[in-house]
Amino acid sequence: MNKIAWCITGGEHFLKESTELIEAIGPSHIDIFLSKSGVELLVFYNLMDKLGKFSIKEEQNAPGFEIFGLFNGIYDKLVIAPCTSNTVAKMSLGIADTLCTNMFSQATKIGIQVIILPTDIKKISQFKGKSGRLYTVKRRKIDKMNIDRLSLFGNVSVVHSVKDLKSEIAL
Repeated sequence: MNKIAWCITGGEHFLKESTELIEAIGPSHIDIFLSKSGVELLVFYNLMDKLGKFSIKEEQNAPGFEIFGLFNGIYDKLVIAPCTSNTVAKMSLGIADTLCTNMFSQATKIGIQVIILPTDIKKISQFKGKSGRLYTVKRRKIDKMNIDRLSLFGNVSVVHSVKDLKSEIAL
């Protein structure tokens, strides 16, 4: 089995659970790719240290450089979890102007399996912020449309929970 390229965007919802799954799978199976906001949130929630044994690539000014692993057979899956509504919207429209959206674009073009866990997957969801406050988030119609549009790309699976993500990865 090849490795998984795992993108983390700036979504708080599913962040802790996603990093726990990454840890459980281990650094021999995953390389991590972080959006600018993904870096900020991992630091904010004190989760960056938990990922210290992993190969981590942070978004640079030239996000295209890090995608070469997709083309030389290192990765057979791309996971984007958590995936913000902003990233979902860009990907659904074919916009590839960040590290994560560029990796999505290229993976779908060359037939690599893509698994996405959108933060706004449910009509209404709740999560606890760092302060412990419980937040209720209502998905907008446009978010649902963008999530649905991802099915137009080949080799893309949208999952509804970290449990579904784990099953879809099927290590």
